Amino acid sequence: MTYHVDKDKMAINITADDIALDIDTAVPCGLLLNEMLSNCFIHAFSPNDPNPEINIGFKAIDDGTFELSVSDNGKGLPDDFDMANSESLGMQLIQALTEQLDGRINYENDNGTRFAIVLKKATHS
Repeated sequence: MTYHVDKDKMAINITADDIALDIDTAVPCGLLLNEMLSNCFIHAFSPNDPNPEINIGFKAIDDGTFELSVSDNGKGLPDDFDMANSESLGMQLIQALTEQLDGRINYENDNGTRFAIVLKKATHS
């Protein structure tokens, strides 16, 4: 309700591997996920979008790292988007939390937006 999203129209898909995290990793990951989802709800869609969709991924990668990703099929990032120089508090928070976890951020701007954060502090269960 806060973001004026029609919950009956919005599709949220979650794909997650069984990954156990220590508390020092889990809390920043939760904050990262919250910020990325907030950005989707606030910026990605207009009220007239017929099939808004958000995908959340949490997957193990072969080399002992894992990826937390959020993507949408919304309008995408502005053409002049520069994450390194963003004045957005949300983007600065995403960068700071990723750095805190010694991770790296990748983003794509094609048929919506996808942010993927690759981290190394996973303990598989």
